[in-house]
Amino acid sequence: AMVNTYDEWVELYRKLIYWEIQLEDIEDTGMFEILESQKNEANIQFGKFIEKNYPKWFEANTNAPVMSHTLFKEKVVPEITPKQPTLLLVIDNLRYDQWKAFEPIISNYYKKEKEDAFFSILPSATQYARNAIFSGLMPSDMETLFPQFWKNDTDDGGKNLHEADFLNAQMKRLGLNNLNYEYHKITNLKNGKKLAENFSALKNNDLTVVVYNFVDMLSHAKTEMEVVKELASNDKAYRSLTQSWFKNSPLLDMIQQAQQLGFKLILTTDHGTINV
Repeated sequence: AMVNTYDEWVELYRKLIYWEIQLEDIEDTGMFEILESQKNEANIQFGKFIEKNYPKWFEANTNAPVMSHTLFKEKVVPEITPKQPTLLLVIDNLRYDQWKAFEPIISNYYKKEKEDAFFSILPSATQYARNAIFSGLMPSDMETLFPQFWKNDTDDGGKNLHEADFLNAQMKRLGLNNLNYEYHKITNLKNGKKLAENFSALKNNDLTVVVYNFVDMLSHAKTEMEVVKELASNDKAYRSLTQSWFKNSPLLDMIQQAQQLGFKLILTTDHGTINV
């Protein structure tokens, strides 16, 4: 069947992941090979779809999917309410199948109300995609409006050091700077534990944003460290590694506390990942 719209692509991707997870424990390699070839074919066609449609999504009055730079305004802002604290968790580099791997664990604490897909901007690398989420702007606009915060590929230094500044600017632009909000970025276990220990202090915020870099660390380690490469040699192994990490992480501790403290939880990612 031909897949022509972004909604149909989302649906197809969900189905492929559903079957991949269903079949991962089956010994029947034949079934798996069929699925793999379907995925490869879908990747080729999706590439063509994006080439053809991506530029159109930026034209005025066009029917575009939610993308990195519209995610916060479209999906997060409507959920923020002074009546209840909201926790926005952005897990870097989290792919949909990895989410599916640890969703059952989160379901012990939270009941899922809705699950939506969004498209990351191109390039989907962290420095573009995640800055776009927090600024609510495309890179060209970030560079024009915030030259002090924006860095290009060729510039030295960290490319995501100003997410809190971008978030402040976006909150102001959306008329939300009267809300209490905080931004935290977790890049190692120590930071994670510290935030988990002090988590109850966040319940007075209307919005708490936590960027969690674990998966990113893992996927970079995977290309650099032989032992991690072996532990995450294919998608199934990668999901399983993500899941074992999650079960023992300060992140799960925070989610448990958030539930006890009555937070609303919004969990998302900035971009996915492919095996190269």
